[in-house]
Amino acid sequence: MLRLLNEKDKAERNFQKQFNDYDQTVDVVSCWNTLSDFLFKKSYFFRFGKFRTQEKIELTPDFAIGESEDGIVAAPGSIVCDVKKFPNPHPESADAAEQEAAYKIFGASVEEVFKYAVPLTYASDHGNLPKLAFHGHDVVLLTPEEIVDSVYKYLVSQLGSKPFNVGCPLVLVSYYYNQAEQLERYVFKWKQGESNSPFSNSVLADRMVVKSQPLTVYPKHFLRSKIRHVLCNDSPPSIYLLVFIWVEVLLKFLSPDEIELWQSTGSTRIREIEVTPQQLHRKLCDEYLAPFALRDVKRALDALCDIKRAVLKDRNKELYAIQFYNLAGRVFRESAGEQEGLAERTKQREYGRIFAQLLAKKEVAPLPTRKRIGFRGSKMLRDYPKLPFPE
Repeated sequence: MLRLLNEKDKAERNFQKQFNDYDQTVDVVSCWNTLSDFLFKKSYFFRFGKFRTQEKIELTPDFAIGESEDGIVAAPGSIVCDVKKFPNPHPESADAAEQEAAYKIFGASVEEVFKYAVPLTYASDHGNLPKLAFHGHDVVLLTPEEIVDSVYKYLVSQLGSKPFNVGCPLVLVSYYYNQAEQLERYVFKWKQGESNSPFSNSVLADRMVVKSQPLTVYPKHFLRSKIRHVLCNDSPPSIYLLVFIWVEVLLKFLSPDEIELWQSTGSTRIREIEVTPQQLHRKLCDEYLAPFALRDVKRALDALCDIKRAVLKDRNKELYAIQFYNLAGRVFRESAGEQEGLAERTKQREYGRIFAQLLAKKEVAPLPTRKRIGFRGSKMLRDYPKLPFPE
């Protein structure tokens, strides 16, 4: 039993990490989507799609911001950015060989951003954005505050030149979510150090480098962009799309009265929703500004079947019957005086935890059923912790 419980805990942590990592990346991209409206003039925000090199190699940075007067060429000071959560370069309890291998993996992850330091042209049609050509741009590496020192030291050891330049200026920026202040917010800071490249953009350089002022974005601001666009420029893990579909999209298949009941009570009453992958995919594409893939929607519906929250009712028609209800058993809404956006953020993360439990429970096989041996009142032991909602 202990072995299976440990395996389930490990699986649950893995699913939770998949959700949290992707969710945080979407947060960070959404923050800069918001910042671009305030800090840049005549700018275009490239959240989705591909960029193409002169050698016809296609690249997918997490986002880019291009200022342009003519809608053809991105002005100097435009930025191409990647958000990176790096592996631990110095894992605990590792021997020298393992430490060396881990550091090589870490270094390879850092150097992935170097590929954006070449002339690039936006090559997609999403959002009717212009096919801007980026020539004098900065490459910006956004990384969590807790790992930024290790990234900086690695870049110093590998690049040598000051400031960082890999064909284009390389700007290292850290971020963290600050819950210590009265109002929670994301905080972005230029990494202090003589080797770090300053921004070419005059507004960012003056604010973040010269004046050492961080950029801050509050939930009520970045959530507007997040809910509208949902994804980042990478395919989402199943758990992330599951959470979004369950929390935001399936409601749109209910009547107004059923929606009101869902949003105003903690009722766990089941409502069966019949839907095909094509119908769900169309709903996503029509109402959210993100390039959802049909294969990802099918993968999410199959995952709901695996955790017994849906069944494939008609294989020929690809018709799924979803057993929809308030899995959390509680209502998430802002109370008087509460910071705007926190209830929505709490809801998303709580459902991430719930689906991590459900997926882990399915992934790890339960113990064989114990046989009764004649003792009246003996009880079978559960093979997993009791979930906080009806089974």
